[in-house]
Amino acid sequence: MNLRESKTVFLILEEYFGPVIASVCEELQWGARPLKLISNQTLPLSIVKQALSILINFNFVEYRSLENNRGNCEYFLKSENIIHIHRYSKFILIIRNKYGKEAEFIIRELLCSGRMTLYNVILKVTFNLSREHPEIPYSLSTIKNSVCDLIENDFIIPVDKVTNEIIPVPIKLTELQKIPNIDMNKLSNLYHGTEKELPKNELYWTVNIDRFLMEYRNDILVSAICRRFGNPSGVIMRHLLKLSFSKNEPWKSVSNPIPMMLLRDVLSNDSNDAVALQYVKYYVDEMEDDSSGFVGRSPEYSGGTLVCFKDAFYHLSAECLFLIIDQKFGSKAARVFNIIRDKKYIEIEQIQRIAMLADKEAKLIVYKLLEESFIQMHELRKPTSSSNSSLNKSFFLYCVDYNLVVTMVIRMVYKGMYNLMIRNKEEIVKYKHIIEKKNQADLLIKVLKEDKASEEQLSEMQSEIRDLMPPEGIGRSSIATIIREDLDYRKLSCRWVPRLLTDQHKERRFAAAIDFLMRYEREGTALLNRVITRDETWVHYHCPESKRQSMHLVKKVRKLMPTVFWDNQVVILERYCERGQTVNAASYCEILDDLQKAIWRKRPGMGKNVFWIHNNARPHAARLTQEKLQQFGWTIFDHPAYSPDLAPSDFHLFTKLKTELGGTHFQNDEELKTTVHEFFKKCTPDFFSVGIEKLVTRYEKCLNLQGDYVEK
Repeated sequence: MNLRESKTVFLILEEYFGPVIASVCEELQWGARPLKLISNQTLPLSIVKQALSILINFNFVEYRSLENNRGNCEYFLKSENIIHIHRYSKFILIIRNKYGKEAEFIIRELLCSGRMTLYNVILKVTFNLSREHPEIPYSLSTIKNSVCDLIENDFIIPVDKVTNEIIPVPIKLTELQKIPNIDMNKLSNLYHGTEKELPKNELYWTVNIDRFLMEYRNDILVSAICRRFGNPSGVIMRHLLKLSFSKNEPWKSVSNPIPMMLLRDVLSNDSNDAVALQYVKYYVDEMEDDSSGFVGRSPEYSGGTLVCFKDAFYHLSAECLFLIIDQKFGSKAARVFNIIRDKKYIEIEQIQRIAMLADKEAKLIVYKLLEESFIQMHELRKPTSSSNSSLNKSFFLYCVDYNLVVTMVIRMVYKGMYNLMIRNKEEIVKYKHIIEKKNQADLLIKVLKEDKASEEQLSEMQSEIRDLMPPEGIGRSSIATIIREDLDYRKLSCRWVPRLLTDQHKERRFAAAIDFLMRYEREGTALLNRVITRDETWVHYHCPESKRQSMHLVKKVRKLMPTVFWDNQVVILERYCERGQTVNAASYCEILDDLQKAIWRKRPGMGKNVFWIHNNARPHAARLTQEKLQQFGWTIFDHPAYSPDLAPSDFHLFTKLKTELGGTHFQNDEELKTTVHEFFKKCTPDFFSVGIEKLVTRYEKCLNLQGDYVEK
């Protein structure tokens, strides 16, 4: 095991099993060792035993008895099985496509548990399927039949029992049965709780990784044949692979000859592709004559078709190397690599002539490939005449050491896996808060499902929840200072541009969304009927007619700031901040007193049943203000900071106001106040109601976006 592979293996174990298991494997990276040599000062013997029992249980470590010391074993690491952890999802997909959901759950349970008795497997799988799919009645006999199918096809095999003391309990040959006997009455009693004790001396079973790798290999071959010759050839290839599995050793480089009559009989039983059966001889001949070498003819007199596994994967690996070099160095380098590979030994002048490249360009490409070890160079010395024997002429031949190149690429793959896993660990730490917010959103969806929310609500929320990445931006403070202070220019009115939200801002917005939506879930429209909100905006003496005009920079003009208090029926109170006046807690409390009187006058039925939405500005968060609101008995809802997209005044009321005032020029404050007041007066209750109702959809979108800004 090379260094890159070992680092990748230990990182995989650390990710899935923890640092203790990984540290025990580090002790085994240099070869087989007995138990006493594995334990050290940092790893006590008891911990090492537990770790080894786990590793043996998952087939990551194997043992063999020491000849001179009976009862003791030495342990060695099976690094390839640890690498296969990243293929578990592919294994599960293979089983689901071949045998259905029941077999998928069986393999998933065994992969997660290592090795189990069949009684445990059937009971757990039946329970899990019934819990996840209560609408489908899964029976114990159905799961048992799926287990038997997997055993019959060697996807599940019996293994030794491993105890906590890591004393191997080998299987007796008499106990090995192709299809074990399972007492269905006892199984039913265990499932329904009438019995609790499992049968003793039961065999333990595990997933046969080797069998899954064969299926993985076969899928690769069938997929390649389908792309090269079409789907009928793929059907024929799949049947050839099945017949080769039943007739010879699974990992032979070439299968035993398969007669054409046997292939026709198998295809006739398969009704999926009549074209493959009708033209089977034509498709087989085409594959046998192809240069890829996937299929060959038997040289024997009786004939037959051979599946050439070694030649097929040589061809596939060559194409893979071609694509790697194409991506890394370009198409010309890939062409040069193929020429060197096909010629085996070739001089640089021949490469230039065959590849039709300039002298300098061809040499540069060859040197790049040589530097990266994709090709190798052999030097041949040819002596000259005897009088000048000290002078030798050297010839340089270029070739491809295929095993060396493939080994190098595999090490590159290990390095890439290691780098990706390190990056993944760093991003998990960096974006921990985003992951937590996504988990909260998933929890909310679960709660909505339990509360029997509509399918439309669930599908909308599930489609919009996605992983968020923190936004990045470039600071513009220096540019803003020049425009605003040195040139004395201002933007009058334009569509607000969201500031870059920090993680804390997003968390507060996300929490506010959950709070508001949970209240709305409980109260419904009654909550919207008691909402009162406030906000302020600048109204300039010169109002631009359009958004495009508002984006132009103009000289500073006079302006006035109205503060508006409103609900879903009417504007309850208007206040204007005089120039030079600062709003503090005392003055804000006076405004709140006026607001309460206005509520009694304009909304007499509301009383103390007010749902008050305001932001956390200093006057609003002051102790004096909080005491005043407690006296009123209102329900307080803190509007999150930097959230104009969640403020009804910003996204509804003031947007309409600026549109109505577009192109207007005011001469004095009174004219401006009168115009604004007349606008609010002519707004209908339906207009205000729509603005408050938009709060629900806005907060839903904010929740689905994990606290990020909500677009229009």
